[in-house]
Amino acid sequence: MPLQLIINSDDITTALDAAKILGVHFVTVYRWMKNGKLHSIPIGGQNYLSIDEIRALKDKRRNAK
Repeated sequence: MPLQLIINSDDITTALDAAKILGVHFVTVYRWMKNGKLHSIPIGGQNYLSIDEIRALKDKRRNAK
């Protein structure tokens, strides 16, 4: 039996929206995805990111300043 994963759409966001939340260019988000700083979830040809992971990174970046 194949594994079924249920994801609430409120729990994920696109790279473009993640960039807006983080206050960085979307290319930076893609670079972070490529080097493993952010983890993406491919769904239907689009990569999504965990909103919790984005918020945690935003808090980490804010506290580092």
